Amino acid sequence: MRRGQLAIDPGIICNGELAFQSLASHILSGGTPDKPTDMTDSQWQLVKRMCSYDPRDRISASDVVRELEAFTTNFIVLHDISVGLSEIHDVPLTWANLGDYVVEV
Repeated sequence: MRRGQLAIDPGIICNGELAFQSLASHILSGGTPDKPTDMTDSQWQLVKRMCSYDPRDRISASDVVRELEAFTTNFIVLHDISVGLSEIHDVPLTWANLGDYVVEV
């Protein structure tokens, strides 16, 4: 296999819509799939930066963790506003201290 070739069967369909060859061609030309409707713009920008075809343009793993931490903190703040602090006081605020956090239902 030559560098840049993908070792996946070209008959695979992605999301039930796009044939693999079309997807591979799209990615190799620097494109990305459409943004999922349930993803925020900032989340989608992170995905695009993580999936850049040129490795030099990709975000580092540590930066990904920091951004995910920010998403989590933003979610907690918004959740806090809607349900009240007393209901979420035990939620860890960073990925670093997440550990084996157990969610009770």
